[in-house]
Amino acid sequence: GAGAGGAPAVDMSGTWEMSLMGEMAATLILSQDADGSLSGSFSFDMGSGEVSGSVSGDKVSMTIAISAGGQSLEVLSTGTVDGDTASGDATSPMGDFSWTARRTSGPGEGVQQ
Repeated sequence: GAGAGGAPAVDMSGTWEMSLMGEMAATLILSQDADGSLSGSFSFDMGSGEVSGSVSGDKVSMTIAISAGGQSLEVLSTGTVDGDTASGDATSPMGDFSWTARRTSGPGEGVQQ
């Protein structure tokens, strides 16, 4: 059930172009369930990964498990979604960084303001 701030106010389903550390580009393809749980894929120049997470209100929390160069690493990312843009912070074994994302295609439907 939806607890305090539980129900998602935004729908992150679709394709997002993500910018990491202001220089690295990545693509996120997400699907969001009615309860706010997220799943999807992550791809960038050096590898790809699986995304799992959740949306509560306009806040998103994602774990991105990336395989790159024969190594696997987990990036924990949190942020705020505003329509077709999102931004936030992430922690990874390579250090902490900020990220921004812009939805380039996808539903964006199903969640009314």
